[in-house]
Amino acid sequence: MHYISTMKTVFIKNIPVAGEVLYTELQNGFYIEASEGTSIRRLINVYCRIPDDYCSNKIKTIFHNSNPVDSPDDVKISYGSVCAISGAMPGLVGAMMRIGSPYASMRESITEKGNDVSETGKTVLVRIKLFNVILSDLGEKFISSGVILSVESVLSVIGRIEEKIGGSFTLFLDGERLSSSKKNKLQDKMYIVKQC
Repeated sequence: MHYISTMKTVFIKNIPVAGEVLYTELQNGFYIEASEGTSIRRLINVYCRIPDDYCSNKIKTIFHNSNPVDSPDDVKISYGSVCAISGAMPGLVGAMMRIGSPYASMRESITEKGNDVSETGKTVLVRIKLFNVILSDLGEKFISSGVILSVESVLSVIGRIEEKIGGSFTLFLDGERLSSSKKNKLQDKMYIVKQC
């Protein structure tokens, strides 16, 4: 089943502070559709559309379900997977968590070694979190092309935008105008959110 074909789109435009609020959500986590059993490398390259040369140069730390990853080709995603993507993190702890770190032996017990998830062809939602230079470089691209958020996150985003601008604003739900004051009409579990 492909979820995205059944999801409605919330489009926020001409609200400059919306980008700032949505950037926070990219750190908290948004969702990407992917095929179960896909490797983390393929998830990043194909489903997140992040080129391999960018990955090699900028992505220095990956966590899968809170565990550091050294081999993105061996770790496979499944329903409920959470993948955090970061540039180099500061300090000794940051150095320990880096892909291929010389200190990797110090975190051997928590390093994600890979798993036996089969490639079922089933579409699952994977939670993605972006941090530091990755967020700075790619956040706008994700927000403008659309990210999948839970309805709770969408309502939180709308509420925070209202706080920042001091009142309600107009958004578009599948192309139809909707006042943010009527956000309680958003009752589906998940939405695609775009901003420009």
